[in-house]
Amino acid sequence: MVTYIRFVMFATMLVGTLGVFCADSVKADQNREASTEVLDLGGGWSFDIGASAQERVTVSYLSSLLIGRPLPDDRSQLEPATNVENRLRLGEYLTFRHRTGFFREFKIDLQLDLFSGSFAKTLDDELLRYDPVQPDGKGLFANTHHHLRKLSGEVTTMIGRISGGRTTNSWGLGILAQNAEDDDPLQFGFKRTGHYVTRLSFATVPAAWFMGDRALADAPLTIGFAYDWLVRDDRMSVDDGDSGNNIIATLGWFAKDLRLGFFGVRRTQENDDGLTTKAWVADIYGMGRFELDGWRIQLATEWAFVFGETETFRSYANPDSVDIRQLGGVVRFDVAKELFLARLEGGYAGGDSRPSDDTLYAMTFASDYRVGLVLFPEVLRRTTAVAAYNAQDPRFTGEPPVGFDDIPSRGGVTQAMYINAVVGIQPMSNLTVLAGALFARTPEDAVDVYRTNLAGGTPTGPRGAVSETSLGVELDMAIRYRQPLGAGLSLMGQFAGGVLFPGGVFDDAEGNAAPAVGVAVGQFAVEGAW
Repeated sequence: MVTYIRFVMFATMLVGTLGVFCADSVKADQNREASTEVLDLGGGWSFDIGASAQERVTVSYLSSLLIGRPLPDDRSQLEPATNVENRLRLGEYLTFRHRTGFFREFKIDLQLDLFSGSFAKTLDDELLRYDPVQPDGKGLFANTHHHLRKLSGEVTTMIGRISGGRTTNSWGLGILAQNAEDDDPLQFGFKRTGHYVTRLSFATVPAAWFMGDRALADAPLTIGFAYDWLVRDDRMSVDDGDSGNNIIATLGWFAKDLRLGFFGVRRTQENDDGLTTKAWVADIYGMGRFELDGWRIQLATEWAFVFGETETFRSYANPDSVDIRQLGGVVRFDVAKELFLARLEGGYAGGDSRPSDDTLYAMTFASDYRVGLVLFPEVLRRTTAVAAYNAQDPRFTGEPPVGFDDIPSRGGVTQAMYINAVVGIQPMSNLTVLAGALFARTPEDAVDVYRTNLAGGTPTGPRGAVSETSLGVELDMAIRYRQPLGAGLSLMGQFAGGVLFPGGVFDDAEGNAAPAVGVAVGQFAVEGAW
């Protein structure tokens, strides 16, 4: 009976989603699979179907924030603001498996984000027009707030796996390709929608052709190829008239406690103005786990190099296009024992103190790769959005400069070197308390694109500081509680708070320091897995 109910849910969602998909009014993704009962169909075949759901409401508060504006009489502060966001995530999967045959598995995945995004705020600020997190004024029933993250099929055989359809795009630790799953207990804040594509892919473990199932444990060298039609990420959206594709090749060793991989991508993208970006991405990822005297230890790293050219940014020296040369990466050290867990992470996202030359060096991580609560997801997200507004200010320009709307960081780590330390305790199995400290600076002199151009190319910060590198020190805390309710349901609540003591980058032209900035986040969710 339970399986019948799951199947009815799946069929109902699938029929409804096909109509939505064809109308292109939604998009989606999910990684969490529910535990299910497995039905033996005979002849070596089994069948299972699972469903999951999460309704999540998040309320965030940011204290006042000093900003830079073109004229002395312009307003120089964003007032305190509260933002309310919603996300209803629904997912299902259906799987047929065979124990020994050539065809091992047939699977269909479906995931939706519905009524997703900001829908209420206490401050309607024109200066944040280019901040993508701000409510768009259309309401949560508008098409732009519904996302089809997954509608894909997979066929797994003894020689490889073929898959096709809408799916999330993720790789490694997620600094570039991010699926926005809330599965990292040592990251503060919350993830939103993530990246998704329409993909056709093939992956194989060559040793399995000769060794059978033993290859997955003894020789898990994996080769993969994929072609993506881009749908949504931090740099494009089909809703905005953008289009593009990825051609992907991967090579990796994916054992239980050792994962090493290379991810190569050729990306071609065209925005709604017909301007193109053509780039190569080379990404390496590694993760190793082991135990020592009862301590569970994990080391992980990911580094990405992006090179190519783009027409979406211009400079006076190169009015048609600029070259791309970007480097970024992270290194993590995690430990856990009994009630204790901790992480030490160092990160680097390349800087660019000469935004008007012929090469774009500035690196920005995926917006859903979370580091801290205040500096990257709030302060730099808003100050770069104000920089975009300044760049198109109609008082000073008849036509906005090309690429001005790509200035906002969208909350991702950008042009920074940082060390982030997080410690946690779990006094009960369903309660986690975290504390963290973030130290950050820019790799080169900090640059606000608008103010630096105004200063004739001298590296200048958002409020006028010249040749500064310190982004500041941030302190964070969080309390998370999860209460099982039975019947596959649970309640989750968390409260997090952080304060940033801004560094010299945020000083004004006279050297006056910016005051501390605070963030508070409350979140409540009802979750189910069947």
